[in-house]
Amino acid sequence: MIGQRIIFTLLGASLLLGASNAQAAVITYTDEATYLAGLATLGCEVASEGFDSPDWLATETFPVPSLTNNGLTWAESDGSTNFLMTTASGLDGSALRTLDGATGGHTDPDGFYLKTDTATTPNSLCGFGAWYKGSQNGSKVTFTTNGGGVGFTGEEATVLTTWKFLGFIDDVGFTTLDARVVDDPANTDVRLIFVDTASIGAPVGTFPAGTLDLSAANYPVNENDGSVNVTVNRTGGSFGAITVDYATSNGTATSGSDYQAINSTLSFAENEYSKVITINLLDDLVYEGSESFTITLSNTGGGATLGTTTTASIDIADNEPPPSPGTLALSTATISLLESGPAVTVTVDRTAGSFGAVTVDYATANDTATSPGDYTAISGMLTFLDGELSKTLTLTPIGDTVWEPSETFTLNLSNVTSATLGLATATVTITDDDTRNAGTLALSAASATLSESGPAITLTVDRSGGSDGTVTVDYATADVTANAPGDYTAINGTLTFLNGELSKTLTLTPIGDTVWEPSEDFTLTLSNVVDASLGLSAATITIADDDTRAAGTLALSAASATLSEGGPAITLTVDRSGGSDGTVSVDYATADVTANAPGDYTALSGTLTFLNGELSKTLTLTPIGDTTWEPSETFTLTLSNPGDATLGLATATVTIDDDDPRNAGILNLSTATESVAENAVGGLTLTVNRTGGSDGTVSVDYVTADGSALQPGDYTQATGTLTFLDGELNKTIPLTLTDDAPGSRVKTSR
Repeated sequence: MIGQRIIFTLLGASLLLGASNAQAAVITYTDEATYLAGLATLGCEVASEGFDSPDWLATETFPVPSLTNNGLTWAESDGSTNFLMTTASGLDGSALRTLDGATGGHTDPDGFYLKTDTATTPNSLCGFGAWYKGSQNGSKVTFTTNGGGVGFTGEEATVLTTWKFLGFIDDVGFTTLDARVVDDPANTDVRLIFVDTASIGAPVGTFPAGTLDLSAANYPVNENDGSVNVTVNRTGGSFGAITVDYATSNGTATSGSDYQAINSTLSFAENEYSKVITINLLDDLVYEGSESFTITLSNTGGGATLGTTTTASIDIADNEPPPSPGTLALSTATISLLESGPAVTVTVDRTAGSFGAVTVDYATANDTATSPGDYTAISGMLTFLDGELSKTLTLTPIGDTVWEPSETFTLNLSNVTSATLGLATATVTITDDDTRNAGTLALSAASATLSESGPAITLTVDRSGGSDGTVTVDYATADVTANAPGDYTAINGTLTFLNGELSKTLTLTPIGDTVWEPSEDFTLTLSNVVDASLGLSAATITIADDDTRAAGTLALSAASATLSEGGPAITLTVDRSGGSDGTVSVDYATADVTANAPGDYTALSGTLTFLNGELSKTLTLTPIGDTTWEPSETFTLTLSNPGDATLGLATATVTIDDDDPRNAGILNLSTATESVAENAVGGLTLTVNRTGGSDGTVSVDYVTADGSALQPGDYTQATGTLTFLDGELNKTIPLTLTDDAPGSRVKTSR
């Protein structure tokens, strides 16, 4: 290149990442073969650092990975770890390039540096070599290690427009390297091209061959995927070519029917980091479930080691639908145990399929029966193997000598796996076999009283003579004279006495009004007793009215009545007036006056009862006839002793009229003439006789009249009426004379 100078520049410590070391001998090389031979003589191995990116297709920047991940760090002079790759026109092959200071902000002179991490690379590097070319002839490259310059002489450091090898060996070793391109002072556009690989010399063992691992411990695949790719990764070093054997092994999957077995060796070139092993899968039409086989790495070569993941499982998911695993269910929803045993077994059935192994948990749970007092609790898991159809569970009661009601607990299935769950719960009943004394149910009283206006009262149903177990009895009210719902609230139902319960109460509620009513009754009855005996089963409930009562007045309808001796009988009414509330009563009786029972009439006596609202009663009066005429005769009918009422007209006179032919007779003076002395003591008495009959009462008037005797001188005038009673045959008429002088003559009168 005309007019261009090559300048070697030593960088100060501030540009270097390591401390300065003295150098015993540094040899420079422009011939790669001699350089490599020198390293071999020194006892160093050569590792190639690759600067390739995955796609070396266009200009791009990329980070350079450290050599075999062994603690080497690359960077450009500006501190960036991103290098520029290019396929720029006019340049041969692909390369990394440095830029002059005028482009992209790089420092001038431009370059790159390498630093080793002594924590991971304890041995110092022996040498470095690479191929270079410039965009113009005359560019120079300078190298500095650990603060000391590497002295290329003459034109050794000059880079041409054709590829030139530059390398050096430092027998002391170094841990840092800085390489720079030096431009001319005019700062013309000079570009240094650096090939995409460089050789680094280091003591043998500094760059390991690496560790080989499978990329995963499990590879899930489908039976019909055709194949599976298993990746083998190389980590921790990539120096040299290495090998590893691999082979498949049967598990639940079988070679020849589920996959094609392989057994071979895998080879890695230097700096090659991964390889893929392809295993062919075999599809069929038979459901086999999930199956697996393994692939294993072994027998490494070339200095490589095996890592931790050397065996992987290939898990094949079957693509055919699996047969039904079935349904697990208890064989019955109810189970009975006798308290004294024996134990019983209950079956868990598997139906509608039996493919594969399935499980289900089981456990008992207390209800009214409790463990361990009444039964032995069980819990656990049942496992049904492929094709297995049933399992049994044993339920054991625990007996005692005290009667108890039937008690229950449950047997439950849960947490079924790989199957469905059918009937999951069974109720287990423990029946007691001790002697039971259930007792007698009875009403506490045979009668009770309610006030119409309340309050409600309770009637107790008592349980006596024993209280074992649950017993029931029906109850119901029924109308007698009280009616529901007008007078009381009807009730009916069933009373349930639990074990040990001794009494229950029933509430009886009256319904009031403002109208007086007589006391009314309804009944409360027990019936249909279950598991007990029945004592007093009926009670009469009386509702006492509390309204004002108007019972009324009882009275005969007439004060007199007439009977014909020959009949017929007649009725006499007893009326109730002024109120008719409730039942009232009155005694009645006939009594002789002139008529006599039983000759003339039929005697009556007794009590009349008027019910609530009843307003009248009748009494029948019956005459007794004969063939003998009699005068009218009488008897009385009398009311007395009224009950809950007042008494009005209490007595009636009853007349019996005779209906036989009457012979009343003839009335005559006993004489047509009568003589008497004027001075006769006591005067004169005349007799009137009744002849030819004496029926009934008859009468006749009498009067004196003057003849030769004159009143009042000779006698005292007599006048009046004679009454002959029935059967009476004569009557007398007294006459009084007046004595006027001695020697008077005899006088007569009539």
